[in-house]
Amino acid sequence: MRSKSGLDIIVGEIQRQGIQNTIITYFGITIGFVNLIVIQPFFLTTEEIGLTRVLLAFSFLLSVFIPLGISQITTRYFPHFRNKEKRHHGYFGFMLIFPLVGYILIGTVLFFMRDFFIRLYS
Repeated sequence: MRSKSGLDIIVGEIQRQGIQNTIITYFGITIGFVNLIVIQPFFLTTEEIGLTRVLLAFSFLLSVFIPLGISQITTRYFPHFRNKEKRHHGYFGFMLIFPLVGYILIGTVLFFMRDFFIRLYS
């Protein structure tokens, strides 16, 4: 009988996690299908379903712009700021404040342009 090497154990773990993730993904797809095809038409009108689709698409679009690219900035520049003794030169605070600025900026623009968007989608 052959003993398992460390690589065999790691590969087996990756396969097990892959199968689990596949099952969870298909379960989520099934829930989304039932929600969209069965439940929503029963409880919502066609206009309300369309509105939920527009709001969802709009929120996905905004979710790209609100962080203002902080994940890419962090990937690129955090190694230069890494220093545990100096608490990373305040970079973690910057990572929290920078997307907040994006949220406030985009929220302000949307607030003042709300009539335009209401006319556009009505």
